[in-house]
Amino acid sequence: LATRASAPIIARVDSGADISLISTECLEAIPEESRPPIKRGLRMNLFQLTNGFKIEGFVQLPIFLEADDGDWLVMEGEFYVVPGMTSQVLLGEDLQVNYELGPPKIRNFSIVGRGAAASFVRAKSHRRNRTKRQRKRVNADHPAARAAGDAVIQPHACRRLAVHADFTESQSWFIEKTVLGQPDGSYLLTTPTLIDGQHTFVAISNPTDRPVTVHKGEMLGRMQR
Repeated sequence: LATRASAPIIARVDSGADISLISTECLEAIPEESRPPIKRGLRMNLFQLTNGFKIEGFVQLPIFLEADDGDWLVMEGEFYVVPGMTSQVLLGEDLQVNYELGPPKIRNFSIVGRGAAASFVRAKSHRRNRTKRQRKRVNADHPAARAAGDAVIQPHACRRLAVHADFTESQSWFIEKTVLGQPDGSYLLTTPTLIDGQHTFVAISNPTDRPVTVHKGEMLGRMQR
C-alpha cells in the first residue's frame, strides 16, 4: 500500500461491500513519509457490521501488485478508514468495477512477449469501453430522479423535495438510498422512497453544520421498478 517499500498485506475482495475499507491500524503501519492524510467527511455508521464501527474519514491510496512475471501494476483506490476492523483491507465493489477484479474467466488467453503491462493496458481500454456500455444500461434501467426546483436544506435537518420522474414506462418507482457527495467532502443523504404520479417527493437529510443548496436538475438518486 502507498509504496512498494511497505510490507505486503493480504487484501480481501468483498463482493457485498459498496465501498473499500482500510483499518486504522493498517493505515498507521504505512511509513509516515508515504502515508496519505485522512480526509474528513461525514461520519457514518457501518450498519452492515455487528460492532457498529464508525468511519473516521477516507484516504486516496495507490495499491501495488506484483504480477507472476515480476512486473508491477498500480491501482488507485478510495478507502474509508475504520478503527478496530479485523481485516486490514477490504476491496469493495467500487474498486472491483473500476478494475474488473474477480475470479479469472479466460485462463487460456495471454499476450506473449510483453508481460503483465501489456495485459493491463489492454484491460484498461476494454474497461473504458465496457464502462460506457454499463453506463448506458444503468441510465436506461435505473433512470435518475432529479430535483424539480432549487431548495436549501438547513444544518442537521431533513426536507422533502419534489423530483422529476417519467411515469410512461412505470406507474411507480423506488428511489434508492443515496449518499450525495458535496464539493467540500461533506454529504447529503437520500431516504429510500417509493414514488408515483401523485407522490413525487423524496426526503433529503443534511447532517452537516452548514446549510446546503440543492439546485434544480441535480440528481438525487437512481430509480428502479
